Amino acid sequence: MEQNNKDHSPHHVTPVAVYVKVLLALLVLTILTVAVSYVDFGKANIFVSMGIATIKAALVMMFFMGLKYDTVLNRTIILSSFVAVALFLGLSASDLWTRPDIQPVKVAEVAATLTMDDIKKLEISTPELIAHGKEVFSVNCTPCHGANGEGNGASGAALNPKPRNFHGPISAWKNGTSTHSMFVTLAYGIAGGGMASYKSLPPADRFALIHFLHTWTPEIQTASAADSKYEAALKEDGIGAGSVAAKATMPVDFAISRMMAH
Repeated sequence: MEQNNKDHSPHHVTPVAVYVKVLLALLVLTILTVAVSYVDFGKANIFVSMGIATIKAALVMMFFMGLKYDTVLNRTIILSSFVAVALFLGLSASDLWTRPDIQPVKVAEVAATLTMDDIKKLEISTPELIAHGKEVFSVNCTPCHGANGEGNGASGAALNPKPRNFHGPISAWKNGTSTHSMFVTLAYGIAGGGMASYKSLPPADRFALIHFLHTWTPEIQTASAADSKYEAALKEDGIGAGSVAAKATMPVDFAISRMMAH
């Protein structure tokens, strides 16, 4: 028994005064942590906060956990793990000052609310609207309707009824081919069919898509059966008398361009 006692060092008894001083130091560092949170150090924020936290952790380990009075071997093992963590974080943040600043996108400016005067202009086909409509079609409609609008897209193979062939006869169009009725179709879809609502598309994109589709349509009607729902569809987009504020939406092509840029 005596031999066993000689092989072990006696436990170090830390004076109460030391504990009090360490506790006071921790309280001061905690106050300092809160204080620096109100100061912007730029890209050095992480180093300031981690530095204070490291000091607090070191005090707890050295005095409350007794590492200061432990053997050299134990201290070396414990501290080496912190060195490894420091190296990992340091290498991960080595390019912190060379990373480009990503500017936030102001979506509200992109999705500005349209007026009835804007709508009247969008109802008139122009080469610019047709060109934009072709882009909208390629992103949103090609999977079902096919690249040439013949209703032979890969995603529409299992649909019943089959996706619209935009080159087909006027009699096959359930809601008609007028600008207003096609806007209604895009807003609400077709009940009982495979055509879903594309209300997520901004109204300007929907009009552009309609003008592009009219380049394939064999006959463009001046009036169709679904025209009666046109004003209601506009009101749901926040346009016209009695409308409610429309939710800000991001044009699909704009979203894709931002994703590709980053």
